[in-house]
Amino acid sequence: MSFFYYMKLKSIALRQLHYLLRKGNQTHYGRYHHFSAIQTYEDFIAYAPLIEYKDIEPYIDQIKLKAKHVLWPGITDKFAVSSGTTGSGKHLPISHDRVKADLSFMRSVVMNILRKPDLRLFGGTHLSIVGSLERTKDYDIGEISAILAATSPKWIRFLQYPDPHSMIYEPWINRFETIIQTAIQRDIRVISGVPSWIYVLFKEAVKRSGKRIDQLWPNLCLIVTGGVALTSYIEVLNSCLGDLKPAFYENYGASEGYYAHGWFDHGWLSLKYDHGIFYEFIPKEDPNGSFQQPPILPLWEVKTDTFYQLVVTHLGLWRYKTNDLVEFKSSPYPTLRVVGRVNEMTDTHGEALSASEASLAIDAIPELPRPTHLHIKSSWHSSDELPFHEWILVYSESDQWIHLKDQNLQELSDKVDEFISHTNRHYAVRRQTGVLAAPKLTIYRLEEYASLLHALPKAQSKLPFFLKD
Repeated sequence: MSFFYYMKLKSIALRQLHYLLRKGNQTHYGRYHHFSAIQTYEDFIAYAPLIEYKDIEPYIDQIKLKAKHVLWPGITDKFAVSSGTTGSGKHLPISHDRVKADLSFMRSVVMNILRKPDLRLFGGTHLSIVGSLERTKDYDIGEISAILAATSPKWIRFLQYPDPHSMIYEPWINRFETIIQTAIQRDIRVISGVPSWIYVLFKEAVKRSGKRIDQLWPNLCLIVTGGVALTSYIEVLNSCLGDLKPAFYENYGASEGYYAHGWFDHGWLSLKYDHGIFYEFIPKEDPNGSFQQPPILPLWEVKTDTFYQLVVTHLGLWRYKTNDLVEFKSSPYPTLRVVGRVNEMTDTHGEALSASEASLAIDAIPELPRPTHLHIKSSWHSSDELPFHEWILVYSESDQWIHLKDQNLQELSDKVDEFISHTNRHYAVRRQTGVLAAPKLTIYRLEEYASLLHALPKAQSKLPFFLKD
């Protein structure tokens, strides 16, 4: 990175921080942390500690009771569910300023798309598959995509179908039925949504219309995704499209904020850093490594070939530790991709099995192709049995699925067990002492997996790596 660009990046980032501190000083939380005394980045890290959700949960309870100026000025009446369902999980307050920042992010997405214009974008219908909201007496709560859809300006809604203002409060099943019934009769040019839901839409549209996607929507020229990594779905989506070659555009965002976007490049996206988010990064040597008194680095100090835990300060969240691990690549602009999650581990019986260990086990067994999705469920079917890990492997290519169905799954399970026992002492001890039974493999086709996702509460757009029974 050139010195000129280094200074430009630092200047823009610090401008975002000073704006947040100036606004945040009006809050009870801000006064507690003496934000008015903060003049430099060094002051900021001295006064404001790193936090997790449990640290701000009491403040969120106050906000739900319509307390003013708690984490951000004013009253907040919208909450995004980042995990679980609307009755549990993490409920992050979405202020009016946060909505404006997210809409600024979306405008930058639109402007970037228009830099490579396809004239077909300006006709037909733009189909949006957004999340759901629930309205309580005091606030709205649901998925961040639904909150943005409910507050989107008319210029965004002009070509959208269905109108998000009219449908986000409807039950998902009813809304999806309305979408599919009318979509197969329209000239769809653009589709936006979570990749797994776009896949479900394709399968259902083909089933109901009796046509291939390239016959049904011959002018489909752009697919915009978010919520789930597009890398896991790009092959199967392309296989549904026949002769169509639409462009793919990917967003990286979460309930905590929208961070990066770009044309599909195997997960690499351009970080947006001028819309009210101040970024920090905690280095981690690799997904299997552990933090050893890590420094916390601002954006202008990050390097390539290092994994970082993402920390955000953003319109009500102060040095909030997300669960995402990211890495940067060499570029004149900050370009990153998500490489995993920090806390992907199951330790129900003291086995301390991590997601990265599970992935290494798959790679170490030649007879076991790398799945499109991998989940591990800790199961215990009755008190007379030992608990065990069920490895759920999802494949998009039918030949891989058929190949594995013809394999001896017990033999493959034994190889998985042997590899984990060799690499993980905690797991090996539990197996040797009879606390944990041998793992079992279950093979799913992607169609079956999509049906499973269809049954999820709509505040969940994806399954965690480790599942509870």
